[in-house]
Amino acid sequence: MKRKAFTLIELLVVIAIIAILAAILFPVFAQAKLAAKKTAALSNIKQLGLGIMMYMQDQDGTYPMGLGRDWWAPRDGGWTVDTQPYIKSYALLTDPSDPKDKASWDGWMRTIPEILPLSFAANGAMKWDSSLSSWAVYGVMGLYQTSWIKRNMATETAVTQPSSTIVLAGRFFGNTIYGNGLYFPGVDWWDWAGTGGAPGLTPEGGAQDVTGRNRTGAVYQAHVKWNNNDKWGGCSVVYSGQTPFLFADGHAAMMDPVRTNPDGRNRPADNMWDAYRQ
Repeated sequence: MKRKAFTLIELLVVIAIIAILAAILFPVFAQAKLAAKKTAALSNIKQLGLGIMMYMQDQDGTYPMGLGRDWWAPRDGGWTVDTQPYIKSYALLTDPSDPKDKASWDGWMRTIPEILPLSFAANGAMKWDSSLSSWAVYGVMGLYQTSWIKRNMATETAVTQPSSTIVLAGRFFGNTIYGNGLYFPGVDWWDWAGTGGAPGLTPEGGAQDVTGRNRTGAVYQAHVKWNNNDKWGGCSVVYSGQTPFLFADGHAAMMDPVRTNPDGRNRPADNMWDAYRQ
C-alpha cells in the first residue's frame, strides 16, 4: 500500500499558518503577562498600605518616618524597617516588573546583603517654608527633623484629603534601608542619591519642580533616569504610562503620574503629594 506524504506546498502552508497564529497570539500572551504583573503590583502596594495602617494604630495615628538622621534605616528608623513587624514579607515591597538592577547603586551598597531592591517609595516631598525659614515636609513621611528640615511625619488627622493624598508610589531601583532610595523628597537636588523628583515638573516657562523652585536640569535624575518624560518624575511607568499609587485612605490605584500634580505652580490644590493642601 502506497503511503501519501505531505507535499512541499502543504508543508509550507502549515508552517505559514503556524507563523501567523504565533504572530497573533504572542502579543496577546505578552499583554496577559503584563496585566498579571500589574494586578500583582497593585495588590502588593495595597497590602503595604494595610501594614502601614496597622503601624499607625500603634503609634497614635502617626505615619512612619521616611528616613532617620543618619540615613541608615536599621540604626535610626525608616518606613521599610519600622513597618516590618506588620508587613513581614519582602515580596510585598517589590513590583514584579521591576528588574531589580543594582547598577545605579553606589558600589559599596551592592556588597551589603541587607540592602534589597525596593519598587515602591514613600511620599516624603518637601518645599521651602518661608515662615519657618527652612524646608518643610509636606508629604506624609520625611527625614528626621533637623535644623534645616521642619515638620516631619504627618498624622492621620492632619491629612486634609486622605482619599487623594499619596502615601506610596511605584519607583524602580530603590533600596530598602539607605538614603532617599526609600522615598520621594520631591526635589531634584538629591538625585545623586536616587531619583527623587516627584511628578509634575513644568519644563515650560521656568522649568520649576513641584516645590516651585527652578530645577537644574543637569542634576535632575542624573543618578538613574528611566523616564523620557520629566513630568513623570521618578515614577516608573511600565504599565501603559501608569504607576501604582497608595492613598492615605487605604485604597490603591493605577494612575498617570502627571494627574497627581497636573500644575504645581497654578493648581496647588490638585497636588496629591501635599498632605496639608486646602
